[in-house]
Amino acid sequence: MFPLEKARSAFAEKADLNGIRAAHEALPTSMKDDVYITWERVYCAMCARDFAVAGEIVSKSPNEEIRFFGPLVPRRIVALWLELVQGNHPTRAEFRTAREQLYRNVEADRTDPFTLAALALADVALGRKEESLQEARRCDGNATNLRGRRRRPMHSGERRGRLRLGKPVGLCIRTT
Repeated sequence: MFPLEKARSAFAEKADLNGIRAAHEALPTSMKDDVYITWERVYCAMCARDFAVAGEIVSKSPNEEIRFFGPLVPRRIVALWLELVQGNHPTRAEFRTAREQLYRNVEADRTDPFTLAALALADVALGRKEESLQEARRCDGNATNLRGRRRRPMHSGERRGRLRLGKPVGLCIRTT
């Protein structure tokens, strides 16, 4: 694990994508399939604009849920976000089931700002602007109510603190 932690530090400090991606590839398969490591691998591939590899990681994951900016979400939500960052316009019908499953997770625990933020990001990707803004407002209020308690484990590359409307945490999208 030490080489991965060292690569994470280099990524956080210097945006060393090659180092962290090499560290991920050196992991045994059992670790690569971990829901948290899977998201890191997808995120780093997206940051490197290697969308084919990111899609392959998502599609070959044996897990039905993958971490997504904090909470565990249906794997198709990560695929949805991958479509968006590539500049595609995913359709609601294509991702309806995954979005509904995530919505049920939100309804199961209405006080969880992390799952609510994931739903807001899914709605952004689906072009549901009003719904995503409502969820972001609810999420911001829920995050404030946590009074500094962390409910999800974070790694060194994530930003800590209140979520800000319209500014997804840890997002790396290049528009040019």
